[in-house]
Amino acid sequence: LAKLQGLVVYPELARKAGVEGTVIIRVLVDKSGKATRTLIEYTDNKMLDQAAEDAIKKYGYFPPAIQNGQPIACWVSC
Repeated sequence: LAKLQGLVVYPELARKAGVEGTVIIRVLVDKSGKATRTLIEYTDNKMLDQAAEDAIKKYGYFPPAIQNGQPIACWVSC
């Protein structure tokens, strides 16, 4: 989570306005560990949503879920 938070680039307008907040995103991680879809679950401020989604795209590899010893696609929240 710390790596992901470090990838968030605050929008300049939000920074100048002193806007802070929390964005929770659901991420569909495929069996290879790639984020294939995102959905905003919760947001304090819409100005921050795109920055959060961009951070997910920059994150890279997510460990895939394992079921019966095999990797599977799964939704995770972060």
